[in-house]
Amino acid sequence: MLQSLFGVPYVPSSAKEVRATLEQLDLQGKKFVDLGSGDGMVVLSAARSGADAHGVEINPVLVGFSKLKSRVARWLNKSEAGSAKFTRGSYHNFPVADADVIFIYLLPKTMAELLPRLQSELKPGAIVVSNTFTFPEIQPAEKLNSKFLVYRF
Repeated sequence: MLQSLFGVPYVPSSAKEVRATLEQLDLQGKKFVDLGSGDGMVVLSAARSGADAHGVEINPVLVGFSKLKSRVARWLNKSEAGSAKFTRGSYHNFPVADADVIFIYLLPKTMAELLPRLQSELKPGAIVVSNTFTFPEIQPAEKLNSKFLVYRF
């Protein structure tokens, strides 16, 4: 496990598991947001699946790395992956109201803090996919690929 510049653990998701999970979701034409996008792999995978994909990450090194990966994908003519967007910022105030799918891999304390905001801001029918960790007091609608929990709002 690597530490970020801000003391938050940086633990990348398995690329194989993410791809398999995203294939089970219909992302074509959907607004996809990764809150805490790390190295950008999830956002790039969502963009390849046809989503309008956007990642927000507080660590400037990881944001720069994600943008570089996106440029390389565009250069290699993988235009859909190159269209992914990355923003340096906090998931605490990144706009989510128009998102169709939110992806998170956050610690339980952070999930508990984020839940009321998601419940009040997400549009009806939006889903949240959480890697491993659960929200308190609500049950996931389904589980994908052993550790990805789907919540419907």
